[in-house]
Amino acid sequence: MGDRCYMEIQCSREHYESVLHEYFIEILEEDGDYVKAADPEANYAYNNEIEEWADQGLIFIAFHDVGGNYGGYEIACDGEELCDAPHHRDRGLVVKIDEKTGQPVPEALEQVQKLLKIRHRAMEHLDKLRAAKAAKS
Repeated sequence: MGDRCYMEIQCSREHYESVLHEYFIEILEEDGDYVKAADPEANYAYNNEIEEWADQGLIFIAFHDVGGNYGGYEIACDGEELCDAPHHRDRGLVVKIDEKTGQPVPEALEQVQKLLKIRHRAMEHLDKLRAAKAAKS
């Protein structure tokens, strides 16, 4: 069976229908060629599959809640780069703090900054899909 958690993904309809519909069966939002979907029981947060989707050039933004053996993460792929960073569902991205200095751990901060850049590029793509629908209307 495995370790399961709640997971959401935002992607294009093309990528959803070609690959992701097999995993994210609950559609939360549809807007033109944009889809937001969920799987309330994502097995191991689809850790291995995420890398396969990135290798296929899929563009997506996702997050998953904590599982039995891992914390929550946000994941973004702009079709070329893939990145993840710790994420708390109610509070957003998490940066580890050095308890001695009270400052962000540089590597953790860099990881979140990288994720934000990739997420921005992915979101620009997804926003264009929504805008295309609005232009057709």
